[in-house]
Amino acid sequence: MRMRIGLSVFLTLAAGLLMGAGLLLDNTKGEVAKTSGATTTTIAGTTAAAPLGGYSNLVVISNSVNYVGITADYLVLTDGTPSAIGDAKTTGNVSVSALITTAGVNGLDGGAEGASLWYAVWVINNGTTTSALLSLSSTAPTMPSGYTYKRRVGWVRNDGSSNFVTMQQIGFIVTSPLVSIVDAGTATSNTDLDLSAIVPTTARQAMLVGLTLASASVAVQSTNLTIVDKLTGLDHSSFDFRGDASSTSWYTPISVIVPLNTNRVFQYRTGTNNRGTIYVIGWHDSL
Repeated sequence: MRMRIGLSVFLTLAAGLLMGAGLLLDNTKGEVAKTSGATTTTIAGTTAAAPLGGYSNLVVISNSVNYVGITADYLVLTDGTPSAIGDAKTTGNVSVSALITTAGVNGLDGGAEGASLWYAVWVINNGTTTSALLSLSSTAPTMPSGYTYKRRVGWVRNDGSSNFVTMQQIGFIVTSPLVSIVDAGTATSNTDLDLSAIVPTTARQAMLVGLTLASASVAVQSTNLTIVDKLTGLDHSSFDFRGDASSTSWYTPISVIVPLNTNRVFQYRTGTNNRGTIYVIGWHDSL
């Protein structure tokens, strides 16, 4: 017996399951002693006590046309020299925000706001004060005077109207508005799907929801949708579902997390007489 659920209900459940799976895997990177109060600790010449890139309970939210907020129990910032001779700075109880309409500290690092662009979200520190910064650069933002320590914590996307796309990030997992990248696709051989316009350069895995629908009503029918990991060329997920003579009225929903290559590309294929639709609902960031 098949149970039918609405598409909107399934997408909501799939997003929750994908986020939950990722959170169980790695919500905290680099365990260090949790700081108490709004404190900042410098660890000079070592990465043992507080690994570079450490964070706990990191949340990044853009839910306004020009605002992004960042909170965390702690973040480990660096001075740009992540080695034995560099310094790491652990800052606790982080709660900062940035407006892209502001220049410098808690705003844009330089230049005019642009449409249809990705902006890296940074947390910065000058030794006593922790602030936020937006930059087109994911590696070398223009730092305000006196600020030395920094850490990229995520991204925001400016749409074609220069308004931030609503996104929520917990740890390294980002959920974004639903984007269809294949609508009733019929490719029966491995076909590239390019996510470079949908996820940022540091995305290493994409969270997907797929639907497969039979193209013709026959006595017995099988639908298939395969997601292919292009890093290895192996099938990452393959799902098959058999239907009956009323098969044009049902679909098979799947959810999957697929690795991306450096070009942010993966592949898909469907079975003969099938149609496949794939949505991107978020990604995993390589923080």
